Amino acid sequence: MNTPSKADRDQANRWLTESQGRLSLVRDVLNGYDRLSDRMESTDRENRHLRAENEQLRHRAKTLERECALLLEREHQLQAEVGRTQQAREEVADRLTSVGSELVALLRRTAATTTRTLVPDLRARNSGLGKLVDLIGVLQRVLQPTPGT
Repeated sequence: MNTPSKADRDQANRWLTESQGRLSLVRDVLNGYDRLSDRMESTDRENRHLRAENEQLRHRAKTLERECALLLEREHQLQAEVGRTQQAREEVADRLTSVGSELVALLRRTAATTTRTLVPDLRARNSGLGKLVDLIGVLQRVLQPTPGT
């Protein structure tokens, strides 16, 4: 039997010590790999989640763009309607002014041709024609186009 020499035992001890150090290094590398692998998996999950959220936001943005276009179209329709309404209001005011002027002229001609006893009655605020004249005056003022509209 061959007994190991002291040099052989020292060599074996060095190999064991070096092997333990290398095994520790391999264990650290494998643990680091596991951590990085877990982190990469977590990052992939987060990336998929963010992509899905991004797609939802794109869809929402397109929906909002369509709604905005519809609202702008509705605004233009309402502006056109306001313009038509303003024009109709001005036409009514002009026509009412014209009718009122014709009525006042008619009342004046009628008053001039009637006897003096009827004239005070026509101008009296209590008479039906006096109230009509007052009403026409009020309507003329209310329906007059206002400056800047």
